[in-house]
Amino acid sequence: MNGKAIFGSRYWIRAEDLTPERIRVRYTTNKGKLYAILLDEPTFGKVTIPGIILPKKANITMLGVGGKLKWQQYSQNLSITLPDKSLVKKSPAYTLEISCMPL
Repeated sequence: MNGKAIFGSRYWIRAEDLTPERIRVRYTTNKGKLYAILLDEPTFGKVTIPGIILPKKANITMLGVGGKLKWQQYSQNLSITLPDKSLVKKSPAYTLEISCMPL
């Protein structure tokens, strides 16, 4: 399920973050996309990733779950509305695929 973020991927300019919700994040890139890998299970309906500014045309999905996720830019923080927990299989990591690189 998380293979796109792992196999054939490269490091991004920043290796890791910690969200305000205390979720550990690791980053990779692959074929022009950014992957934010959440290493802890999100317990809220949203996750905020600090220091990422996206162009308005960007799309975000969660690997293994269909459909685009809603997101909003708050200054230099990216707030992403996560899919309903019933749609997400239990996993050691949850990967957000961002369709283009941050500004």
